[in-house]
Amino acid sequence: MDKRDLTRSDVGKRGGMLHDATATFSYAFSPVHLTGYGHTQDHFGEVAMTGAFSAQTSEMLSASDLAADASTDLKNELERITHAWEDLSSTWEGRAASAYRPEWDTWTEGATKVIEALNGVAKLLAQHAYQFTDVDTGSSSNISSVGP
Repeated sequence: MDKRDLTRSDVGKRGGMLHDATATFSYAFSPVHLTGYGHTQDHFGEVAMTGAFSAQTSEMLSASDLAADASTDLKNELERITHAWEDLSSTWEGRAASAYRPEWDTWTEGATKVIEALNGVAKLLAQHAYQFTDVDTGSSSNISSVGP
């Protein structure tokens, strides 16, 4: 899927705060620092006053790709481990057959949540990078149309 095809409905509010394009958003685990009109909010949630607006969209897209790649790698590894688990546990009988199942289920559920969270972060970063680019392009066009 092309990251430009993402819509706001594809992204949630996971991992951080989400505001409109004129404000700011941040994630506790993201190195991205965005400046919004009138204030900034860094990745630790600290707010400072400013009148500037900037976003490193190339860094946002790189972080999005990194999160997507990590999600894919973890999903592939989870599938590999699951197959190994199924092969091993299918030979067990009695208490051994059921003793480890609850822990296994809990662990795979947690791993699946991590994969989903990474996908969500990747989508959010890509979505907002393209939104910031679109807003910037629109603002440039409006300024250019006013004339010198």
